Amino acid sequence: MGIECKELGLSYVQEIAKKYNYRFLDEKIVINEKVILNQNKIESLNIDNDYHSNKIWFFHGNKNRFKVIEALSDSLSDPGIIDSWRVREFKEQIKKGDIAILWVSGGNDRGIYAIFEITAEPKLMSINPKAEKYWVDQELKKNSMLRVSLKINQNLVNKPLLKTKIENINGLEKLKVFGVIRGRTVLDVSKSEWEVIKKLI
Repeated sequence: MGIECKELGLSYVQEIAKKYNYRFLDEKIVINEKVILNQNKIESLNIDNDYHSNKIWFFHGNKNRFKVIEALSDSLSDPGIIDSWRVREFKEQIKKGDIAILWVSGGNDRGIYAIFEITAEPKLMSINPKAEKYWVDQELKKNSMLRVSLKINQNLVNKPLLKTKIENINGLEKLKVFGVIRGRTVLDVSKSEWEVIKKLI
């Protein structure tokens, strides 16, 4: 029928949104010097977390295996879509109350797309039925795996911290997600790196 489909990068979509003064559902709006959210279903993260016993992790999402950006977009209206994450590394160290930074790879829009709070320690579990349609890798969808339960505290899908914008920021030059992370699902984050990321958020 002469209809062509084309995938647009998030940075391009953001430029168009800015041009036409479009506001995303989760965009922050400043009114009388007070910051509010354009959608009240999104939970705000206490980014003043003082670290204490909680640890910070990068959770790696490869969009060639799981349509993570689409899942996050749909999570704006249904936060329960992403309620667990597979873990292969640091199985003994990951604890309830830890914070996970979602790093998405698999294209030019690599970057930080969400902040999670881990609500239960790793255990064998199947994937959430709500998430089935987002899986590209059918084998991973079928199997019960070691996963952690979590909830989204901050969904950055419309305004992610892209690698191209943060790789040269002081304190983030050595982020482990900038290296080869093929096959890994979890990487550790230092306290100093988290402090920089918090400010960017």
